Amino acid sequence: MQDHSRQSQCLNFLQSDLATDTTSSTLKAFSKNRKRIRTLKFSEIQFSKLRTNEESFSSLDDLSIVLKNIKSIRALNLNFERSKDISDTDLKHLSQQLRPLQLLEELSMDFSFCKNITDLSLDCLSCYLKNARHLKTLKLNFAECRKITNKGLNKFRKGLQRLSSLEFLSINLTDNYGINDIGVKSLTRGCQRLRHLEEISLKFNECSKISDEGLKCLSKGVKRICSLKCLTLHFSQCYGITDKGLKEFIKQLKQLEILDSINLSLGWCSGITGKGMIGFCEGLRKIESIQSIALNFSGCEQVDNIGVNNLGESLKHLPLLNEINLNFDQCHRVGDTSLKKLSDAFKQMISIMNVSLNFSGCKDVTVQGINNLKNSLKRLASVQNVNIHK
Repeated sequence: MQDHSRQSQCLNFLQSDLATDTTSSTLKAFSKNRKRIRTLKFSEIQFSKLRTNEESFSSLDDLSIVLKNIKSIRALNLNFERSKDISDTDLKHLSQQLRPLQLLEELSMDFSFCKNITDLSLDCLSCYLKNARHLKTLKLNFAECRKITNKGLNKFRKGLQRLSSLEFLSINLTDNYGINDIGVKSLTRGCQRLRHLEEISLKFNECSKISDEGLKCLSKGVKRICSLKCLTLHFSQCYGITDKGLKEFIKQLKQLEILDSINLSLGWCSGITGKGMIGFCEGLRKIESIQSIALNFSGCEQVDNIGVNNLGESLKHLPLLNEINLNFDQCHRVGDTSLKKLSDAFKQMISIMNVSLNFSGCKDVTVQGINNLKNSLKRLASVQNVNIHK
């Protein structure tokens, strides 16, 4: 009985090459008996469109059948990844269909690689968000939607800032070269007014026009969100980010008293150096609430032993730290000296449980150095998982 009850709470439509006919017939059967649909109390709907080349029906039309008749939906997961036919018009229609869903708490939409999505789609979403008063989770993926610009983010910001109940926000704008510091500022303005926000994930990887100014603005806005616990920021291949931005970023975060997780990716940002990491580390050791930290400096060729040594020194001053993930892949100036310093630091971390380290492509890191670090970690009573790549 429990399994049956659980299944009745989730409606999962998977539209793929193999399931097209089945999905179509199922939805058509539902449409013939709308009265019955109204009596069902689904709490979650998942709808995926997986690269179907030839279709006998319109995916969004089929979805509309469900949305019109089931008002009790609390979670909606829509996947249109790589859909060539999805356009602003479709998203406008979808946004209108969402408005009657007054109980919706979780919304996840994936439009990655949808080439026809533009700023107009963000404007339509903004109009919907202004009335989504119960929404607690919002996940949007616009990776490689390259027609999205700063103007679209500014329009989207107006709806985002109205989500007074929002607790979790995830936006992926990877590889959108029309976005620069102005776009980051717009998103920041939308986020900083959300007083219940506990977790933020913003991904700007390969948005090469973003610089220190964008990172600085974002950190100043984030520090106003006193409820924030988890922060994920990805700026890999944003070549305008340098030591200056990194130092300013960590300086602002010390005001977040309950922040327990930081995930920062600056891979291939050539302006990040070992010297710059010193300033970053000085700020990091002041955030004593941190329990989990993930730092990606892969491809930052100017990061050296001095920077890594200072990082190890800072980490041991974080009393609650239990999870560490550090990526120095292709950091050619990092060697065994850093591994020895990290090993010494780990010995003083009484709470550390999970350690993941990547030194792939570090020419001065030897197999012996890796083995020594592994053995040192395994001797620590608190450590449960160790994963080191060379």
